[in-house]
Amino acid sequence: MAMKKILVAIATMFIACAAMSAQDQLEFLGVPVKGTVKSLTQDLRKVGFKPDRYRAGLYYGKYRKQSVQVVLGLDADGSDHTHVLVLNYPVAKSWKATVNQYERVKMALAADYGQPTMSREEYDYPYTEADGFRALDEGKCRYITTFSIYEGGTTDNGAPVGSAAAFRKDGGKPFLGEITLTISPEDRKVRVYFRAVD
Repeated sequence: MAMKKILVAIATMFIACAAMSAQDQLEFLGVPVKGTVKSLTQDLRKVGFKPDRYRAGLYYGKYRKQSVQVVLGLDADGSDHTHVLVLNYPVAKSWKATVNQYERVKMALAADYGQPTMSREEYDYPYTEADGFRALDEGKCRYITTFSIYEGGTTDNGAPVGSAAAFRKDGGKPFLGEITLTISPEDRKVRVYFRAVD
């Protein structure tokens, strides 16, 4: 019986790895970020998101048990194609709650996409975390984390560690896009941008 469970676990991991390595475009919850508004609407509905009744390109649902608003960014050419998907989290009541929300989202993204390519949480002197929203409003602090996604759905481009290709988006595996997590100074929301290669 124990051997059967081990074989089932190994088979499940093999299938999951094969599915992940087959990823050839940037996805959010299995939904390709690049496509038409119609196709993304259908795919978002399949994963539990509901479209806003009055505003096209706006959806409501959950990511990792947290309520989020999804906004599709239309391409500049006027078509109904998109390659940008934005997650907006509700505004938190305090700076500490906002930073905690940012950290939870960062951990969720790392669990789904691998370690960040870059992460900066910093304050310009003399500002500190105690200055919170005031520092954010005055542009004196930055909370930003970026995940560069390559074929296979990982932040690793497959180039040898330390090689020049490991630091270039065109080295190793094909570059699919970036995910950027930030605390927005415009409206104090934690926001995630999924940008697929155009």
